[in-house]
Amino acid sequence: MKLKTIQFICFFLLPCFAFADLDELLQPLPEEVTNERAQWVSPVMAQLEEAQTPAPVQPVALKETKPHVVVPQVARPLEESVETSKQIVETPARRVLVSTSDVLPVLQQLIARRYNIEGDLEMAPAKEWSGLHVSSDAWEVEMVRYPSQGLNSRMVLHFRILCDGIGEAEVHLPVLARVITDGLVSTRQINRGESLSFDDFRIEELDLLEMRNPPVSGDILISSYEASVSIAPGRPLTWRDINERPLVRKGQLIDVSAKEGLLSISLKGVALENGTQGTFIRVRNLNSNKEFQAQVINEKRVQVYF
Repeated sequence: MKLKTIQFICFFLLPCFAFADLDELLQPLPEEVTNERAQWVSPVMAQLEEAQTPAPVQPVALKETKPHVVVPQVARPLEESVETSKQIVETPARRVLVSTSDVLPVLQQLIARRYNIEGDLEMAPAKEWSGLHVSSDAWEVEMVRYPSQGLNSRMVLHFRILCDGIGEAEVHLPVLARVITDGLVSTRQINRGESLSFDDFRIEELDLLEMRNPPVSGDILISSYEASVSIAPGRPLTWRDINERPLVRKGQLIDVSAKEGLLSISLKGVALENGTQGTFIRVRNLNSNKEFQAQVINEKRVQVYF
């Protein structure tokens, strides 16, 4: 307000000074004028000095302010109402490898059941097979066709792999096969018609598929048999090489017994044919030359039934 008053006075006084005579202005003012002017100039100057005096600075109480920390904005999931595009990534289906070691035990069981094998069936791939991948652990083997030539040491197995009852692949697998069993092998030369003994043989593992005739196992009573052919050392003994040893031989003199109730008759006779335990043979009575049937019950002994 004081500043505006001074500006107003200067606005009206300056034109007066501009049009006054310069000499007059330079002349000293009379004492009366000086005193009169001093009366109104002094307040004006005092106001100018007061206006130029800087205002006292009032102490300001500083408030403790907390540092401004910029918190990073965390991305929030969009509201359910906002449609978002999702990229669907399809993961590849899990595949299971079925190898030779997985398939062969199953095939061996199927083949052994099919051909009623007596012995241990062993099979191996005839050539390298890398296996195949299927869609599930729950796989099974189904035979499509059994070997047309039957069980052999070399054959091709035609089967399929099923997963959950659905066929996934068909395979033709060439295999080598063996059927292992224990058999008797001659340790010496055995002549035809000679009675057999366990001392003349040793037990070895034999492959049934490599033999034309089935071998004789070691769990039979070999002393009840005789050689039907000559047997060389190291030869496996087969059922074609032996016959059951007859207890009664053709043309042999034998004892004949006849029994009915308390009646018992014994006589001599001649065997007209060979006979083993329990078989019936023809016998001739030496006294009457009549022929009759009698059952072999022991060595050189037969019995007649009325």
